[in-house]
Amino acid sequence: MKTHDLHKLFVDELADMYDSELQIIDSLPKLIKLASLKDLKDSLSKHLLETKNQAKRIKKIFTILGIPLNKKPCKAMQGIIHEAEEIIKNKPKSATLDAAIISAAQKVEHYEIASYGTLRSFANHLSLKGEIADLLQSNLNEEGTADKKLTKIADGTFFSSGVNSEAAKSQTASKRKPAASSSRTPKTASKAKTTTGRSTKARKASTATKDKTSPRTATKKTSTISKRSVKSPALSSRTRAKTTSTVTRARQPSALNHHASRSSSASKLKSLLSHGNKSSSKMKSGFAAGRK
Repeated sequence: MKTHDLHKLFVDELADMYDSELQIIDSLPKLIKLASLKDLKDSLSKHLLETKNQAKRIKKIFTILGIPLNKKPCKAMQGIIHEAEEIIKNKPKSATLDAAIISAAQKVEHYEIASYGTLRSFANHLSLKGEIADLLQSNLNEEGTADKKLTKIADGTFFSSGVNSEAAKSQTASKRKPAASSSRTPKTASKAKTTTGRSTKARKASTATKDKTSPRTATKKTSTISKRSVKSPALSSRTRAKTTSTVTRARQPSALNHHASRSSSASKLKSLLSHGNKSSSKMKSGFAAGRK
């Protein structure tokens, strides 16, 4: 009686896995299309072919048992696939999306590994160790290999970084960008202020230069001064008087200097003449003493 119950459970679980494989065959092409990394695409594409073969093996087991394959929807796989669709939804193609695809695919693989491991154990205890056990072992081996491959793509190898590492780097870079832009904003504002200040100074300088060098401005100033002088004769006479006194004061020092130089020359001449007279008188006295 107990063996009969285990055999029934074995058949039910086998039918459950057949429906599970059919669901995976329908969902895998979507993941392959969304994946960006070539290695991930190739791995999923390879496992899609393996999944089709696994469904064929299950059908063969039912044939060996001589039992019709009754459809039994696998609610567990329905939930896993629904969750996978939620994980990858609204995500652009990136390393993060690839990481989400691997996460969803590995949940499927782990469910299948647990299920095929249990079915193989049931087959051994039900004395179905022949071809049925071998078919179940083949499915289990393929699921284990596919899971290890996905882990390798996610974590990377000694020679290459994995998808998870690339996703983490992209997230770090996206966090740094706003901070960098905000730190540059004050510098940009200060540069704008400096540029504005320089342009204002340049305009003022150009305006001042134009005022100094413009002949029209000079003519206007001259005409204004002449008009003022014509209108106020008293002002012009005062200006002339001030100018005359200034010129006279400027000339007086030069005249005094000229007079001083003349007087010094005359005194020098007198001293020379007096010295010459003294010399001539000495000569005369000496000549007279010689005669005597």
